[in-house]
Amino acid sequence: MLTNDFDADGDLDLIAAIGDRVVWYERLDGQVAFGEEQTLWTAAPRSGSFQLFDLDDDGDLDVLQTRNNRNAEPHNFDDLYWIENLDGRGEFAPERRIVRNKHLSDITPADVDGDGDFDLVALTDLAGGLVWYEHLDGQVNFGQRNMIAPHAYGRSYKLADVDNDGRLDVVDGFREISWFENRPLGDVNDDGLFNSSDLVVVMQREKYEDPIPVWTQFLAKASKLGIDVSACV
Repeated sequence: MLTNDFDADGDLDLIAAIGDRVVWYERLDGQVAFGEEQTLWTAAPRSGSFQLFDLDDDGDLDVLQTRNNRNAEPHNFDDLYWIENLDGRGEFAPERRIVRNKHLSDITPADVDGDGDFDLVALTDLAGGLVWYEHLDGQVNFGQRNMIAPHAYGRSYKLADVDNDGRLDVVDGFREISWFENRPLGDVNDDGLFNSSDLVVVMQREKYEDPIPVWTQFLAKASKLGIDVSACV
């Protein structure tokens, strides 16, 4: 159960998952009286967690919900649905699937690539990939997954600007704590910038050698860091 002022009247309403439905109750008088149950949507029997976040950045909180697809094709895939808050007063759009991946969990919206909209970071797969999905157009359409760290199943992670360069890095922990630097693609000299100095390095080497794989912009920098992960967001 979560609370939020869905109808913008200054008091907290309730949202809850009940069986295969997600519903909300309007707080009527600012005290403890609530209105009748209002169904946001009827979900599949294997509905997962849900959270509130303004994914389209229009000033009101939308609903994000995961749904397990084990009894349908393709098997063992989870879907992430977005239910847009249309007016900030309790009117919601029909659900729309925005991401599909195996065993999707621990989803965090954040501006990973610094372009002003919210991307998604998540744990996926039994093998445990920590991945991110780029928000492509500001219209809540997402690209294919980008790997941050493989074999992260059972871990926890936080997002924080560890090196204070203005970009969100990933702090990942299980038996040890590691951080993955968010850096510009093409930064072959690893100075945090992509500029002419990188081109000089390429010409000197007579080949392009980026120290990170081409399918991610994150670089594993260190492990067993002496930092307080509770300070990460």
